[in-house]
Amino acid sequence: MKLVHLSPDQRTRIQKEFEASDDGKAYRTVFDIPSAELPQSTFTFAPVTAKYFRVTFKTPEPPRRESNLSALFGGLMSQRPAAEAGIRVAEIVLYTAARVNRFEDKAGFTATPGLYALATPEIPVPML
Repeated sequence: MKLVHLSPDQRTRIQKEFEASDDGKAYRTVFDIPSAELPQSTFTFAPVTAKYFRVTFKTPEPPRRESNLSALFGGLMSQRPAAEAGIRVAEIVLYTAARVNRFEDKAGFTATPGLYALATPEIPVPML
């Protein structure tokens, strides 16, 4: 799966999940999409068969901001920042053939520690 995510300030704060469904109503989580430093990320996961697929983006609730004035009066005037306008995604591609998991990190495009933990999962090869 290739995910091109265009909002760099949102990439690390948003929980992303890849889900599958056979009926389009009840979805099951295939895997949690980890945060990445680059806008384009490639992920490999065990094969899954389904009729419908989706990627969900769950944004955390913004924290309350206390102004100096409200802090003086016990925080009664606290307010939440405006909700984010949305998530900009340019492309999501599902491949039928296995790809190198997180190849962007392994190719040195980022300074990701612990590359050995990003091993590509074993994908069974179908017998012809």
